[in-house]
Amino acid sequence: MSSTFPEISKLSIAGAMRPQLRSFLPRPVKLAYRIFKNNLLDFRTGTFYKIAKPSHSVANMPYSVEVSQPIVANAWLANKQHNFRVAARQVNAVTLQPRQVFSFWKTIGNPTEGKGFKKGRNLVNGQVSETFGGGLCQLSGIIYHTSLVAGLAIVERHNHSVDLYANGEPRFTPLGADATVAFGYKDLRVENPFDFAVRFEVEVFGETLVCRLRSEKSIVANDIEFQAVVKPGSVAVSTVLRLGEEAHELICQSSYLLPN
Repeated sequence: MSSTFPEISKLSIAGAMRPQLRSFLPRPVKLAYRIFKNNLLDFRTGTFYKIAKPSHSVANMPYSVEVSQPIVANAWLANKQHNFRVAARQVNAVTLQPRQVFSFWKTIGNPTEGKGFKKGRNLVNGQVSETFGGGLCQLSGIIYHTSLVAGLAIVERHNHSVDLYANGEPRFTPLGADATVAFGYKDLRVENPFDFAVRFEVEVFGETLVCRLRSEKSIVANDIEFQAVVKPGSVAVSTVLRLGEEAHELICQSSYLLPN
């Protein structure tokens, strides 16, 4: 007897159920699964073998390109400064050889209390929360901004979903210069395109965060501009490389929702 209902394959049913099943899994299980998928992708694309690992033998590099930012004073200031210093010990130990990739999370690891991180402000799904390692998005952002100025190749970068500073809070960096990170989900990755080694050097001086890209040879700093266009309920930012008075090259575009 033939059925009047359309045939539905087992694969399509499984595919439809998979996201629902994942929603019931504990967060550590979902995180482990996501990390496994990311590592598998890295193996398949060959990225795994290009990611630089921390080493205690740091080469002398006399040249540098530098970006600095204020660390905005608020209730999380002391914890934020502490988290920057803990993370900087790992960041500063990575030397990028030609074509090697710097991965924020492969370098720092999961920012847990057991690894010395303290709680700070984080933006998760558009909502402000307090988590261990909070505030590290400013560190990833300044590394991203420094990479743009130094001419590194951007492999992976994600902007924040909401412009938190549209409500009048002091802005410590141009809109569009941010790079949000979430362990296991969103990473910052940049590649060394030069024929010589480079490394990041992060330091905290009171309420100032400094990031330098050290290099074996001199690098001419890029003229980077962030052009914002306000739209109803959102802001679009074009990140451009200025090549002269009239010429420019579009690097990327970012979009942010405005807070209600």
